[in-house]
Amino acid sequence: MSHVITSLALLDPHSIRFHESHENVRLEKVCRSIEQEGSLRNPPLVSVLDNGDYLLLDGAHRMMAMLALNCQRVAVQVVPDQQIGLDAWDHIVPSGDWWALLKQDDSIAWSDEPLDGRLLARVTEANGSVHYLYPSEPGEDLFTHLDAWHRIVVLYQHEYIVRRVPHGVDLQPGNGEVLLSYPEYTLGELKQVVQAGRLMPAGVTRSMVQGRLLNLHIPLELMRAEQFQAEEWERMLQNWSQSLRFYTEPVYMCEA
Repeated sequence: MSHVITSLALLDPHSIRFHESHENVRLEKVCRSIEQEGSLRNPPLVSVLDNGDYLLLDGAHRMMAMLALNCQRVAVQVVPDQQIGLDAWDHIVPSGDWWALLKQDDSIAWSDEPLDGRLLARVTEANGSVHYLYPSEPGEDLFTHLDAWHRIVVLYQHEYIVRRVPHGVDLQPGNGEVLLSYPEYTLGELKQVVQAGRLMPAGVTRSMVQGRLLNLHIPLELMRAEQFQAEEWERMLQNWSQSLRFYTEPVYMCEA
């Protein structure tokens, strides 16, 4: 099992390419947690791009928190493309002003039945009503779809607490809530978005990786230090390699 430790790296933050935007409420919470604990529990996931930079697959808020906390280098787990599976997060959001604004957006077409074309979102209301959202402009262009998707998520991402649910989980929204089920992107499409200098909406891409490293508690001061403490980093790598447990059964993790 210790070979997986070699996937850990401390990188220059300028080499990391984000693929998604962020939620202000979630970022503030993550910053507080890392600063109070004095460590990063779970390293973000990255893959290598053709130009030698790194694509941030998972952990945008952790990465932004490390930058906000003046980290000179950031701890990540580097994952080969063949070990990456992409899915989507669905969002459960309290209904509010954003819901009325979404219904008034002329750039988004609503239907009570699935239509031909690339779906933006499947929306389920608390009363069981289901709606299918598409860009008003017909066509399969990736960036037309992306623009319309951003217009949906930006309406609520900074003002409301978003509860993320794995795509496909059979869950109904409660009273005063709306469930938005989003489509999956491929890794190739994700790289296409990033290489075009664009971002995905916040919290919609879910990366599933074989051999993910969790609960490492990487010291914040190690990442903040002006000079790289190579001996200390090697000591921690050795310690982690001797302390790993591999779980094969499904688990439930509380992220409150």
